[in-house]
Amino acid sequence: MDILRENDKKLKSAFDFCAQITKAEARNFYYAFITLPKTKKRAIYTAYAFCRRCDDAVDNDESVKEKIRLLNDLESSLKSGLNNDQIDLVNPIILATCAIIKEFQIPEQYFFDVIDGVRMDIDFKPFDTFVDVKKYCYKVASVIGLICIKIFGYTDPKAVEFAIDFGLAMQLTNILRDIVEDMSEDRCYLAVTELNSYQYSIQDFSSALYNSNFKELMKFQVNRARQFFVSGSSLFPLIDPDSRICLVILSKIYNKILNKIENSNYNIFFSNYKLTRFEKLSIMGSTWLKYKITPN
Repeated sequence: MDILRENDKKLKSAFDFCAQITKAEARNFYYAFITLPKTKKRAIYTAYAFCRRCDDAVDNDESVKEKIRLLNDLESSLKSGLNNDQIDLVNPIILATCAIIKEFQIPEQYFFDVIDGVRMDIDFKPFDTFVDVKKYCYKVASVIGLICIKIFGYTDPKAVEFAIDFGLAMQLTNILRDIVEDMSEDRCYLAVTELNSYQYSIQDFSSALYNSNFKELMKFQVNRARQFFVSGSSLFPLIDPDSRICLVILSKIYNKILNKIENSNYNIFFSNYKLTRFEKLSIMGSTWLKYKITPN
């Protein structure tokens, strides 16, 4: 049953607020989200707005102490909202988030996992192995995939495994795209053991050292991200048909980013991998046409 009632103006306003955040901030996601039916779309907007607020709590110029406070306040507000504390439900993002958790029966822990993952960025420590990288990616990306498939709808339990891989593929792509930006915040999300195996270091990133070792390292990273996209693509036929096109568009957008990295010969130090609005619209249009003509 649709949790939003015509007379519940406060909840409608909360959903609208989340939609505004998504439209303003979700540069790549928005082009996929708009293909969803209304009820699922507002739920996805809400999930995005919640995750955006988590990121904003740590990606700012505030002190470490203030970042911790902001994230702890968000966590406390969610706990209170889930316990029907009306005081905390004045926060529109919390109000909307609690509503979609109930409507789509999303495990509450998923949202707390996102907070835990973002919290790792406050006092960031380099990851020793790829296993450590995967643990981080699960909390900041794969778990979001699990939230999404609860909204999209599925019946086959295999969807969970593929959603985890799809989220991992997207986050690995983000990591490669944003290496330079992340290094400005003294963060490098690549495993130290893998850097060592290619005789490249975090200090080399800082000095923008572009050599054959670096190119081989990046080639390896790009190929692995693609492998997770291949596994993640097995999710597409398992979710409800009215939501399938959303994931296909996201996959194409992110694979386009990987293509751009390859085409630049992996020179991330002097390249911009952002897709233009035209490129995103072209992906959305061609995918929509294909799925309308030959639906699965």
